[in-house]
Amino acid sequence: MPSCSPAIEIAWAYKELGQADNYVKLINECKYLYQEQKKSSIAYFELDYLAARIYALEGQPTQAVQFLSKAIDDGWREWWTQYDPLLKSLKDDAEFQKLLEFIEADLTRQRQEAKRLFLK
Repeated sequence: MPSCSPAIEIAWAYKELGQADNYVKLINECKYLYQEQKKSSIAYFELDYLAARIYALEGQPTQAVQFLSKAIDDGWREWWTQYDPLLKSLKDDAEFQKLLEFIEADLTRQRQEAKRLFLK
């Protein structure tokens, strides 16, 4: 925790391979761990990103995008988000695309600011 990694990635692989029983077992474990962390009032953007991944895997794009948006609001800025295979089902969602554009723009801004500070 808080990302349930590598279990969630393995769950995705099982889903891709059509191994439903193994997928369900692992995704349910990640959901349980997520709920336990939320009960303890721990707030991490990683938990919201985990929720986005879970919802995307479960075919619930609206909820997936909502949690990704919350993760971003709380500081999620991973460059690899656009390549996350667990979010592949969201690729055609306009709001998802806007969130990816926001991440890229903010990372670009941060790189430029770091360069400016470094070159002073």
